[in-house]
Amino acid sequence: MTVALIVRTALSKTSKRLLLQGLVTISGCLAIIYVVTVCLNIQRYYAQAFGADMSAMGTFFGFWLIMGMGLFADALTLFQRRSFLLLLLGVAGNLVGMLFFASALAVCVYLLLTVLMFVYWMVYLAPHVPRYTQVKVFIVSLLFAAGVGGGLIYLYPKNPVVAKIEAALPVSDYWNMLLATKKIRTAAAMEIWQEHPWVGVGSDGFYHLAGLSVAAKDWALLKIDQACVYNDCLQFLCEYGVLGGGLLLAMVVTLMAPICYRARIAWQYGSNDENEGRIFLLRLSPIVVSGVLATGLCFLESWIASPFRSPGLLLAWTCVMAALPAFLPTLAHAGTRR
Repeated sequence: MTVALIVRTALSKTSKRLLLQGLVTISGCLAIIYVVTVCLNIQRYYAQAFGADMSAMGTFFGFWLIMGMGLFADALTLFQRRSFLLLLLGVAGNLVGMLFFASALAVCVYLLLTVLMFVYWMVYLAPHVPRYTQVKVFIVSLLFAAGVGGGLIYLYPKNPVVAKIEAALPVSDYWNMLLATKKIRTAAAMEIWQEHPWVGVGSDGFYHLAGLSVAAKDWALLKIDQACVYNDCLQFLCEYGVLGGGLLLAMVVTLMAPICYRARIAWQYGSNDENEGRIFLLRLSPIVVSGVLATGLCFLESWIASPFRSPGLLLAWTCVMAALPAFLPTLAHAGTRR
């Protein structure tokens, strides 16, 4: 919460933009470094890339991939220098990191959203940048996509993407296994929470106590990701109780309230720039569109996985939520009534 207060109140809009651009660039650099270590068979990250667990690292890079696409579109509209560096590191780097470290289901979802965001790019940028810039973005994006696909197929055929997709086939078996392990973990978490309803059992308490609540025949379903409930809301309730869970819920509501309020203003009021007369989604800043999409997707994933077990992702999620209201209109600067 301290980070959220600093980002929201102590930083200007320009500083928030630079902070997000810096974070997405750092994430892309880390992704490239980790992917290189996997290709060199360095075991620490090699095991995470090829493992059967739901690594939060893949969600972390997927989160910044979506944010990077919004930040790149925003940088182009402002004609920022070296904006294509965001495309190379913030988008390309995080895309490769997501492909290597995300689960098979997450890879499919993030690839679909990447395609949708690419279409959004082309439509949003039309009135903001010259035609040759649009063509440049289109060609560079296609060349990069072809390079990544060709590299995975021809240069590194035994890559983590192929391994995870093969492990997830047939899809019905993969989904049934996920539902079965979620059922066991949910029952164990509820049993632990009912014994300590108010303050929970503390951080990592599920990891240490789950074995006491699981039958011997079901233990095999808990061996992978033993510390995770595959439901972050329930895990927070189990480990921090009603009091801790209530504080976390209050923090989320506090972060969401200004976004919802200012989004309502953006809906009611028009725009005085090139976006005047466009549909609501195209009147918003691309940072807001990508931010809501990235944070919302992480929240949805937290119901079937445990992405917020990663402190880095939780901190990134909080920073983005705290920064988003700055890119939405206030009542005093909302423009003319539509």
